[in-house]
Amino acid sequence: MVIPGGLDLDAAQPPSDLVFTIAGDSSRPWEHVRLLARLSRIAVDEGARKRLRESPDDATLLRVLLQEDARHG
Repeated sequence: MVIPGGLDLDAAQPPSDLVFTIAGDSSRPWEHVRLLARLSRIAVDEGARKRLRESPDDATLLRVLLQEDARHG
């Protein structure tokens, strides 16, 4: 999710404007760890964050996220 203006999660840090939420299947308990690692590889890339932030709608955001995942695979 892109949050214009950001969300203040920690007073010592700037507001967060990209928020990722995941849900897992209890029968596959380690899948979320792999997903977090994939998101981390994307999130450390300044260009990827910029492209995600520039997504005008949810469908585009998902498309960009999937493209970034393929790029950072």
